[in-house]
Amino acid sequence: MRRRQRSLSIATLISCLMSASAGAQIVRGSVVDSATSRVIDDFTVQLIDSSGTSVAAALAQPGGRFTLRAPAAGSYRLRVLRIGFRRTQTPAFRVGAEETVQRVVAMPQISVALTGIRVEGLQRCADMPSGGEALATVWEEVHKAVEAVELTGSERRLRMRVRDYTRDLPLRGTDVTNEQSSEREGVTTRPYVSPDGASLARDGYVQRQPEGVWYYAPDAEALLSDSFVGTHCFHLRRDAVSGDSLIGIAFEPVRRREPPDIRGVLYVDRHSSQLRELRYTYTSMPRAADDRDFGGRVAFERVPGGAWIIREWVVRGPVFTVRPHASLSNSGLPVHGAATATSTGLDSTLVGTHEGGGEVVVARTLDGRTVWARSYGSVAGAVTDSSTGVAVAGADVELRGARYSVRTDSAGAFRLDSVPPGAYTLLVSVRTPVRLVRSMAVRMQGDSVRLQLALPVSTLAAELATRERMRLAQQCTALRAARNHEIDSTLAEPVAQWTPRGRDSLEVRRTVQRAAVVLQAVADTAGHVERETVRALRGRKSSAYESAVEALFALAPTVEEPVPGCTLRRVILMPLRVH
Repeated sequence: MRRRQRSLSIATLISCLMSASAGAQIVRGSVVDSATSRVIDDFTVQLIDSSGTSVAAALAQPGGRFTLRAPAAGSYRLRVLRIGFRRTQTPAFRVGAEETVQRVVAMPQISVALTGIRVEGLQRCADMPSGGEALATVWEEVHKAVEAVELTGSERRLRMRVRDYTRDLPLRGTDVTNEQSSEREGVTTRPYVSPDGASLARDGYVQRQPEGVWYYAPDAEALLSDSFVGTHCFHLRRDAVSGDSLIGIAFEPVRRREPPDIRGVLYVDRHSSQLRELRYTYTSMPRAADDRDFGGRVAFERVPGGAWIIREWVVRGPVFTVRPHASLSNSGLPVHGAATATSTGLDSTLVGTHEGGGEVVVARTLDGRTVWARSYGSVAGAVTDSSTGVAVAGADVELRGARYSVRTDSAGAFRLDSVPPGAYTLLVSVRTPVRLVRSMAVRMQGDSVRLQLALPVSTLAAELATRERMRLAQQCTALRAARNHEIDSTLAEPVAQWTPRGRDSLEVRRTVQRAAVVLQAVADTAGHVERETVRALRGRKSSAYESAVEALFALAPTVEEPVPGCTLRRVILMPLRVH
């Protein structure tokens, strides 16, 4: 899965206000309440030409002011959009070549009543113009918010710090792998960017490219495009979770659409008329992924001054393993007297989910004033031994995706502060004979989360110790069998044929060269000479023989212990020189 993102610009903003210049037609003004003359400072204003087309748009500036640039001299109207209120449009006025026109727009504050819209029964999916008055009313509120998102970006009004992340999720369970995150900050046009609406309509929201398969989320520009409206049908939907607090516009691709597309719901708050989020899933997915909802979510947020941001987004796509297969042609049954033809294909197996997303941590105006910020929380808790209930000190606790880590104290307690909202994976690892690691998903919503984690430390340590003892015992048994076989072969060799062998043979030969008596024996696993194994390799009839035997039994040979707790028998030589 891939998401295209436009990098945040770190260039210094030179100027944010457009001044009149040669060849420009400027429309300036302000918007006030028609009843009270109070300044309105949260609106979008459009410049409408004589054909009814919006040729310029802008968000409200401080003090309810606005500035628009007309593309040419001509007749224009101003259309003012404010979320939760009916639109206002002025009479036509003339803008001359290189002229600056001043206008004050008095806007009646007539509320849009979404609370009175009822969604009952199965709704028919229809194109936008023929969907009815209720659908058109809700869609206009969506359109206002999405256009404000686009203008907030294009006017480069905010400096934002954004956290991006990617991670892999299994089909079952919550263990997260390959999790990576990073932060970026700067003046941004928008936090993420998808292809334009026409490209998505033509090529689809799932596109195979040389470097892999890209799964796209629609951005504000794509949602506003005529291509999106023209390739989808719409109907109202009630949110089953929130009840009557949200009303949704469900959309799905028109029939017989070949490229992979999306279906989903745009949810609007009934009371404030504010767009809350977009939830969507991909259509025309491979058969292996048909029974799962791969798609994403985009959350919208209104900030002071009429600006809007996409505060959070996530895209989820499938991860496949692909294996080639060969199959017989036609029915697969060979025809008598004819060669059987085969064809090759690919089998796809769904193995997991790749998720990429991001969130705005803080948004500020260009003069440094914070207009929106994530509320930070903390993750605290304690780690205990599930077998004994004893606190586990020195355990490593890491919040992956946020680069936070801490070690538990003597009471097994830990605390991670200043954690921004988001989805994380908490890893707890304890050093036993091997490292014991446990992970769990943590969802932060700006509050504090307290966790009690119990790990089978002593049980695992006992199990590992038992396994280690068994392994060493098996290894020791094999070593002793090999050594005993070596000893039996050595003792079976006739005395007359004995000669030093092995890596120390030359040194042994020099040592025994001048010895009058040379005794050979076996030392047991405790380092004692086994009497029955003693034999004379030289000097059996020598007068020094008995002295050599007494010296041999007085020896305390070094015990050979190749692995802990495993001692081996060994062959020893006792040379005795006679002076």
